[in-house]
Order: sequence, then C-alpha cells, then structure tokens
Amino acid sequence: MEELASLPAPPWSSGAPRSTAERRLYSVDGCVVAYALEGDSDLHVVLRGETGATIMQMVPARPTSSFRYLQRPVPVTVTGPLFMDKVHGQEGVAPNGAEIHPVLRFRRRAGSCH
Repeated sequence: MEELASLPAPPWSSGAPRSTAERRLYSVDGCVVAYALEGDSDLHVVLRGETGATIMQMVPARPTSSFRYLQRPVPVTVTGPLFMDKVHGQEGVAPNGAEIHPVLRFRRRAGSCH
C-alpha cells in the first residue's frame, strides 16, 4: 500500500489516458480506519498502512454523506486496479490521489492494526 501511495502524482486532466500503473490489478494489505457512503454512489473506504500512509478504496453503493471512523481498525486485503484521482480534499486520500477503484475483492485478513 505504501508503494502505491508514494507514486508521483500525475498531472490531472479529465481526458488524460490511464497510466501503465493503472492498467494492472493490485492486492494491498492495510487496515480499514474509516468509511462513508458518498453522494457519488460509491462506498469510500480509507485504508491505513503500517507507516500511517492512507489510500482510498471505492465500492459502488447507495449515496449518503459522512465518514464513520472505526474504534478498532480492521485488517483487510483489497484487490483492484489503481486509479490516480484528482486530489480535491477527500477524507483519507493519498497525497498523490492513488485509489483502488473499483474494488474487485475485499477480505478480512489475520493480524492486527497498529
């Protein structure tokens, strides 16, 4: 997860082609620390890695609005393509806009979150 969150942010344009990194699937381990059902009909899930870096995951869902923070983060593995989104103040977004979007597989894993 930290590797994806540390990729250089590309110049953002709505018409830009997908980068090479965005044309493959990734499986990332992290801890779910917050989630929200957003107005864009996606479930936005914030994953935190071992270093504290965060990255967003997007799952199609019903719309609503505010993030809910978990008292105890949940260790998970998430699989899906990388999507370099425009950074526009999203909660838990990686500094470079890296997201797993859409999520193709989401499973709880053994271990703990720090």
